[in-house]
Amino acid sequence: MAYAMKEAVDHLLRFIVNPEIARAYQAEDWNRLISQARFHELVALVHDLLNDNGLMQDAPGEIAGLLTGYGNRQAYLTTLFEWEIGKVQRLVKQVDYPVVVLKGMAYLLAKMGSWKSRAFADIDLLVAPEQFADMEQRLQNAGWEFKELNDYDDRYYREWSHASPPLMNRNSGIELDLHHHISSPISDQPIDTHVLLQDITAIDGSGLSRLGDADLILHCANHFIYFDDLAGRFKDLVLIYFILNESNVDELWRSLLLRSQQLGLQATFYYLVRLMQYYFAVKIPASVNTNVAETTIRKAVLWLLINSLTPKDIDSVRLNLVQTLLVARYQWTRYPVHIFVYHLVQKHLIQRFVRIFKPAQPTV
Repeated sequence: MAYAMKEAVDHLLRFIVNPEIARAYQAEDWNRLISQARFHELVALVHDLLNDNGLMQDAPGEIAGLLTGYGNRQAYLTTLFEWEIGKVQRLVKQVDYPVVVLKGMAYLLAKMGSWKSRAFADIDLLVAPEQFADMEQRLQNAGWEFKELNDYDDRYYREWSHASPPLMNRNSGIELDLHHHISSPISDQPIDTHVLLQDITAIDGSGLSRLGDADLILHCANHFIYFDDLAGRFKDLVLIYFILNESNVDELWRSLLLRSQQLGLQATFYYLVRLMQYYFAVKIPASVNTNVAETTIRKAVLWLLINSLTPKDIDSVRLNLVQTLLVARYQWTRYPVHIFVYHLVQKHLIQRFVRIFKPAQPTV
């Protein structure tokens, strides 16, 4: 199957794989690199790769200034989130069960992949379902408060979601999501938290743990593959690429195959393999590649995923169609049919009708 949209990340991709090419960049190359990096939330990574490879002096003054600004902002966010995760570390040292940090904070604390330039939206923690209520109460006692929710949204989180309603620190305003699963337990792809907790790695001195290497990659890939908006998600594939480069690749791929089978993530493994081959020409061990099951539906979804990673001003009709199909697929895989229909009516149709008939508010 042919895929048409690698040009949407061509400059960014070539730079990530080989930053030295920036030495020969002309103004047009810099502009295209920054444009693509902005769309995919990877400008801070461009800054770090130039700095780490002694290339910042090759950037034009305006570009260097812009990149430095992004680098400073990333350093500020890192400091802010490290301060908040320090409070969480003191709290979790009081419990006798594992508390797993997920996503951006896990990469930061474990110094994995593109951790230095990874943007932060919130703090994500995972505990076993039987410890969920206890940790939720401890977080509330420590100053984390629930945002105000309507009855439907509260029910959504309590009965159908994989995490608590968002908690916000009353002092810093930073959000925290407490998970009992890493995917919806009522979806067509539930992931057993207890199986995940059998392969976790303690983060030195923090009281926190992270997922094992294979599970961490599969979780990141799952977040890319099963998400309702792929804008800016290319950074997940970039993170996986850097983790693979830091590892014994053949051994890690074998571990990824085994864990995908244990966790029921064979489809995720297929997309992970094909995406890494397509974008980064990653070589897969023959013993692993023979277990990558390909179906017509998987090939079609892969086409949608690749064609969604496109700035919105390029072929917007096709992009809107692709993203609509992916959103529909995301919702369809997330709920059983009766809940899918109920959620569609409650969350989308009713709210749309309310907006249509609600009287306009007078302007001040």
